[in-house]
Amino acid sequence: MLFVLMVFILSNTLMTSAQIEQKQQGINKNDSVSLSVDLTKGSFQNIIILPDSLLTHDSIKFDTLYVDADSIKLKEEKEFLETKVIRSSDSSTLNMRERKAYLFGNADVTYGDINLKSAYMEIDFELKTVFATGLKDSTGKEYGLPVFKEGETTFSAEEITYNFETKKGLVYNVVTKEGEGYLHGTIVKKLEDDAMYIKDGWFTTCDQNDHPHFAFKFGKAKVIPDDKIVTGPVYLMIEDIPTPLALPFGWFPNMDKRRSGIVIPTINQKTGIGFGLEKGGYYWYINDNVDLKLTGDIFTRGSWAVQAESRYAKRYKFNGNVLLSYAKNIKGDQGTPDYFNESNYRIVWQHQQDLKARPNSRFSANVNIQSSNYQRFNSVSTNDYLTTSYTSSIAYSTKLGKVFNFSANAGYVQNTSNKTISLTLPKISLSTIQIYPFRRKNRVGSIKWYENINITYTMNAENKISTTDSTLFAEPIYPKMKYGMKHTIPIKSSVKLLKFINWNNSINYTEYWYGKALEKSLVSEYDAADYVKTDTLNNFFATREFSLSSDLSTTLYGIFAFKKGFLQAIRHVLKPSVGFSFRPDFGDPFWGNYKTYENANGNEVRYNRYEGSLYGGPDDGMSGRMNFALNNNLEMKVRNRADTITGSKKIKLINSFTIGTSYDFAKDSLRWAKLSLTGNSTIINGLQVSYNASFDPYILDSTGTRNLNQTEWDVNKRLFRFNDATWNIGLNYTINPETFKSKKKRDSEVVQKPIRTPNMYEFYDPELFIDWNVKWTVSFNYSLSYTRNLLYRNNEYSKERRVIQTLGFSGNTNITPKWKITFSSGFDFESKKFTYTTIGLYRDLHCWEMSFNWTPFGFNSQWNFSIKIKANMLKDFELKKKKDASDNW
Repeated sequence: MLFVLMVFILSNTLMTSAQIEQKQQGINKNDSVSLSVDLTKGSFQNIIILPDSLLTHDSIKFDTLYVDADSIKLKEEKEFLETKVIRSSDSSTLNMRERKAYLFGNADVTYGDINLKSAYMEIDFELKTVFATGLKDSTGKEYGLPVFKEGETTFSAEEITYNFETKKGLVYNVVTKEGEGYLHGTIVKKLEDDAMYIKDGWFTTCDQNDHPHFAFKFGKAKVIPDDKIVTGPVYLMIEDIPTPLALPFGWFPNMDKRRSGIVIPTINQKTGIGFGLEKGGYYWYINDNVDLKLTGDIFTRGSWAVQAESRYAKRYKFNGNVLLSYAKNIKGDQGTPDYFNESNYRIVWQHQQDLKARPNSRFSANVNIQSSNYQRFNSVSTNDYLTTSYTSSIAYSTKLGKVFNFSANAGYVQNTSNKTISLTLPKISLSTIQIYPFRRKNRVGSIKWYENINITYTMNAENKISTTDSTLFAEPIYPKMKYGMKHTIPIKSSVKLLKFINWNNSINYTEYWYGKALEKSLVSEYDAADYVKTDTLNNFFATREFSLSSDLSTTLYGIFAFKKGFLQAIRHVLKPSVGFSFRPDFGDPFWGNYKTYENANGNEVRYNRYEGSLYGGPDDGMSGRMNFALNNNLEMKVRNRADTITGSKKIKLINSFTIGTSYDFAKDSLRWAKLSLTGNSTIINGLQVSYNASFDPYILDSTGTRNLNQTEWDVNKRLFRFNDATWNIGLNYTINPETFKSKKKRDSEVVQKPIRTPNMYEFYDPELFIDWNVKWTVSFNYSLSYTRNLLYRNNEYSKERRVIQTLGFSGNTNITPKWKITFSSGFDFESKKFTYTTIGLYRDLHCWEMSFNWTPFGFNSQWNFSIKIKANMLKDFELKKKKDASDNW
């Protein structure tokens, strides 16, 4: 086989029969000769002697050797090449007597999935072996060391001897990449199954081949491809210096894909809890679609925890993860005031459905439920620590036919600070698309006004429980339930008047179905105070309400252009609207929503029978209201040289500014509502300003109550009296080196940022992700709320002002290309103290990394120092020291 391989390597020297006949003329037996052969069938045929003058660059040259074509008889060999051989070199020579070939300078041979490169190669046809090594230049520097590649296996060495037939080899001073690591060996024996035996070597994940920053030194080892690396006694070297850290054997994973195995625990110490092992257990690679990680914690004073985490995915269908955790937390000594013994749990489930799996239906889950004290003693992220409210939901939605949409979901809202929960189980919704009952199927001409009449239907059914986490199952659940069903049917129409005025009309009908209603009465008992008794009637109850509304609106534009200067134009957009709405008095006895009882003083007290129910009941009193509103938008256009298309840029001065009030015809007094002003604007990028205020047209009585039906104009000769105002200013701004570059320069630069997209099997800490490409960045988050109220008591006005400020800032900077500092903090202007503050220090140590995270003060003060190997396969090889936040509890 090796013989035919060399024939293919030298195939560019072969000559056709016609060429051979032409070259035979004038050949003398005493000439220096070369040999040109035709081995297309695997044996020598038509061997011809050629003089030196006729040789080409790649001819096969022999020194003073005469060969008689008729006297050479070779034994036929079976064809052994299974694929095409591709070779190249600066020069090549064949020695027929020893049946060897020599390739010089950039030798490159490829046979199937085998590729060998070196400065020098020697091929033995008889033994079917190849020997490759490097050469030295005139200065004695070695170059062209052999590089062998077979499939996914690649290594470089000083010398390589390889047998093409047995696929075995002997390699000296080899360096090969195995997964995320690099394997060095003084002598390596390669077997036909690609396994390797190594003598005097070391294993490292550092890519510094000559002097790695760290390595595990061993005397002998065996490499099983796509499986593992097993060694004899092994010890750790750092910067070529042996350390006393040694083990009787070494075992290193050697697989790109996930596999089952033991999860090494970390050692930790917590004040009051003791020494312990954390996050140790077993990882089970079930298949490519699902895995399972089982870990646990145990401490010397009795605390323990177990956790199960599973990730699953099916391409084009769904993906998600599940985490179940249960902990027994014990702190302090029994009988002391600081003794703590409590069980805690956490349930996390996230499920996402691929949009292409079922376009007409969707199922999703986002569940995060935990006991209120889980964060106190169990490892959580900074985000979890600062979060006190958790929302969970499981939802399903689908289309029913062409008209209906159906959805069902369960919800859970938890507040860990006050230990309250709100459980919704279930919440069902059924709705229709907009239906146009009068629209023609085969319309001809324009749409008639009545064809725009549309109707929709929505049904909502819900069962809700609000309680505390300690009493959820301690008491009967049924009395805590609030359940009901609501049907809503809006009928709408839109008509265009005089081409510029929009006339919108609607009739809204709502019906409530309940299983409970209230009955109140005054109870008088002997030798006891009278009290109001409230009975809950369990039955089917239905009540309803309806209303109608109509409004007119249009849009007006005003533009003022400038012929010269930086400012080109100012545009003012006004959207005036006026509307009318009417709702009957559903507190009338006719509707049966309100009843009365006589109190101890003999006065009648009205109450809503559906008070405290899920959707409440219809409001008391009739309303016939006329609404007025004027919305404003102000923009300007300025010259902009950066815009080569239009040469201008629009700037919004006022995003929206609305003035509105209403007049209620159904009231007997105080018919005018307060005049409201609301507006918002973006002054610069990241700076938002909003404003709202109200002005009252009526005076106040001596108690400061709006009870007198007297206007400010009648008493004080002014239209309105200032009531209250609130200014909100928010600034979110980030600066970095890109901020100070021109837009043209930023667009011309393509910045490759690292993308953190872990696959479904990676268990990672997102807080440890450091972007070394960003030299520095600083972010600010500032909000200011200013509230001003004008109060009137005892015939005197008093002003009440309140200012609420919050400031948050964070950032990071590269001190050097390998050192980075991060920080995050804020300032509470009310207490004049800094808020939750963290400081991080990171050092890139090439194949290692060092991190120090510190929370200097506060109830969650802690620090964490670690030095670890970057490679994921050795991520558990870590030196770690920390002060846990639970020490403060």
